[in-house]
Amino acid sequence: LQSNSVRQQLADDSQLALVVPAFQIPSQCRINEGHECRTANIAHIPRTKEDMVFMVNHQQASAFDPTNKGGHGSTRYGDWNSMDEGSIMTIPCVTSNRYEPYLAFRFCEDLPPFQDHFTGYGKNKMTQIMHMRRNGYLFKQLGGSFLVHYPHMDSKSRKEWNVGKQRDKKTDVELLTFKRGRVDKVFAEFRCWLENEIRDD
Repeated sequence: LQSNSVRQQLADDSQLALVVPAFQIPSQCRINEGHECRTANIAHIPRTKEDMVFMVNHQQASAFDPTNKGGHGSTRYGDWNSMDEGSIMTIPCVTSNRYEPYLAFRFCEDLPPFQDHFTGYGKNKMTQIMHMRRNGYLFKQLGGSFLVHYPHMDSKSRKEWNVGKQRDKKTDVELLTFKRGRVDKVFAEFRCWLENEIRDD
């Protein structure tokens, strides 16, 4: 991200969104309330691309969140292995509205904001990226750079979200009493607003 060529491309294009591929490692201990084995986990996080590729090739790490294929499924992980440091590759097609990669971009007045309605857990990154795509942002993958998701306990917001997931299978439960149901309702309203009010560039 600090190379002159990458910085220049970001300076030249206010609608360039650089995808930084995200990976995950397993926790080095059993995660339970109040204990995350922080020292062991941090020691296991790769520091170089070579280390990251080695860990993926030896099933010691994987693309982030394989349970949510749409979340990072458009990221070109296979191509990233052979990309040079600081090179940029176009992501020609975003295959899911659930796409929520980690991005580097210019902060400017035209940047769509996180929607205040999506606080805590659920659909905050996804809705911003949907808005950016609608506004004509170009998504390109950055070579050499990566990030690693730290294996952590579920946050209070995530636990609240999961309660709705467990209960939504029952027909006699009012979904709007759960965070998941309330967020899903706001998300449906957001999509309608996005399609009706924001020009598709």
